[in-house]
Amino acid sequence: MPESSLEVKDIRSSSVECRPSPLRQFSQSSLPLHRNYMLSDFCTEHNVQECLSHINQEVSSLGLPPLWTEASGSSEMKVVPVLNCMYDLIQLHHRGLRTLENMEVEQLKTSSNVDFLQLSSTHLKEQLELSKRENTGLLERERQLQLKVKTLQNSLKTEKEELEQLVCKQQQEAEGMNQLPGERGHVQLFGKVIHLSIDGGLKMFLTAGQVLHPQVDGTQLLLMLV
Repeated sequence: MPESSLEVKDIRSSSVECRPSPLRQFSQSSLPLHRNYMLSDFCTEHNVQECLSHINQEVSSLGLPPLWTEASGSSEMKVVPVLNCMYDLIQLHHRGLRTLENMEVEQLKTSSNVDFLQLSSTHLKEQLELSKRENTGLLERERQLQLKVKTLQNSLKTEKEELEQLVCKQQQEAEGMNQLPGERGHVQLFGKVIHLSIDGGLKMFLTAGQVLHPQVDGTQLLLMLV
């Protein structure tokens, strides 16, 4: 390997030994690797050029400057572009992690909102069922009231007819009572006539008896008449 690549290796090893990076801490805490994790054999001593070309393409697709250019006329890779590219990749990774964290927070909020909406929906369904039951009870009560009103109307109609019949009967009786004194007067008058007739005949009888039998008093004459 060229001398510059060795320098890169020394710098990487020294930085790792000095302090662990936040990325590595995050990876160890939230994304733990398997204990038997092995580095990939993507690059070997026999395919360095091909790996550089592939890495350049991937880096360029991320919008970063290439690590190595063939037009430079040198086969060595400089340390500064490599470190800058690594730093940019780390920043991109951190931004991706922050974006993922924000998405997780939003997902938690969404889940909380969904739970709240489900509870609200359940509560509204219960209120709807309660309103339906109350409405059914009110309809039944209204039906019973209408039935009572109809019964009262029929009863009132019957009582009205009975009252009209009673009034008519009373009017007829009143008319009969108005005619009764006249008939009673006729009877009384007839009785008086009969009484007067009887009194007149009796007096005539007594007068004739005294004339014919002067020695007999009126009482004896009445006994003789009976």
